[in-house]
Amino acid sequence: AVPIKDSVTGVILTRIDQLSPMNQMILKSASVLGRKFHYETLQAITPNIREASLEKALKELVAAKIIDYCQEDRLSVAFYRNRRHDSNQPNRQRMSYSFTHSILQETTYGILCADQRRVLHE
Repeated sequence: AVPIKDSVTGVILTRIDQLSPMNQMILKSASVLGRKFHYETLQAITPNIREASLEKALKELVAAKIIDYCQEDRLSVAFYRNRRHDSNQPNRQRMSYSFTHSILQETTYGILCADQRRVLHE
């Protein structure tokens, strides 16, 4: 019998493999920051990614239920979604996200090679 943790890890790896290369890179970078991370910090460790691409990737990862807005930011996002003016968006630089489960963050971090970890930790 396959241990439960191994089968869960396999499902997670399959989900990660199905993401676009950009979303995989963002997810791996976020995993270095821990289970909870701030937009600004993620942006700082991914300087070669345009802001629009980063925001799009984060929205897609939220939609895929891999990450989510932190509790304090969910109210802000819900408020702005219900407004009609797109110019009144929540301030992304203040947003915080978290992996929906610790095993998602741990598994994603685990697939980084040592060189990738070292570069992202710098």
